[in-house]
Amino acid sequence: MIEWIIIAVLGACIGSFLNVVIYRVPLDLSVVSPGSHCPTCKKTLKWHHNIPMVSWLVLGGKSACCKEKISIQYPLIEFLTMGIFLLVFYKNGFHLQSLMVAVVFSLLLTLSAIDCKYHAIPDSVSLTLLTVSFFSNGFPESLQAGLIVAGFMILLRYYVSYFMNKEAMGEGDVIIAAAMGAMVGVDLALFSLFVASVIGLPFAYFTKNSERQIPFVPFLSMGLFLTYMFSQYAEAYLRSIGL
Repeated sequence: MIEWIIIAVLGACIGSFLNVVIYRVPLDLSVVSPGSHCPTCKKTLKWHHNIPMVSWLVLGGKSACCKEKISIQYPLIEFLTMGIFLLVFYKNGFHLQSLMVAVVFSLLLTLSAIDCKYHAIPDSVSLTLLTVSFFSNGFPESLQAGLIVAGFMILLRYYVSYFMNKEAMGEGDVIIAAAMGAMVGVDLALFSLFVASVIGLPFAYFTKNSERQIPFVPFLSMGLFLTYMFSQYAEAYLRSIGL
């Protein structure tokens, strides 16, 4: 029981730091300095104002210094990161690999939040994600699978962009696809892309007449997470169709 409490606290604390990354990196600000402060009045926060999820609930979703509303994003990211850590460790057990995998999915959550808000994928975060993913499933195998999927996505990007006469996907999507290959291998990475497309289709359909850009990173992340967590069923399905 103590181990699970430690994992939950670790995940929530990492989620708290990821909120800093989500807020500062797109604005090209340091994630280290200055320390935690109110985004509205810039006053330095006390330690008990930074307890993941708890402080937001105790303060009623408002800043302790200026009483301005604090976005629900903060406790939501902390809660989701905690959930990622618990689920990954539940699947894999208490191993270093579990930590690496949990960090990869936490970084994908970070990129998803940034993509939703800014429609951008910062290189500093995506390259960190890719680097960690190479060590999440055995270095040589992960590197090879990541490069294969990246090459596939680059070719797909060129072909689709040519026929659509516009840029079909960004370089950040290729990096994420490479991380997907490193995480689950080539076959399951392609299956993850299929799952992501199925999840994203309803959103694309209902926004087809809108000028609003659809962030694709959240769908890629969900597709990969579902495939990873239920990998035995995905592998069984691929075998059943002869792949």
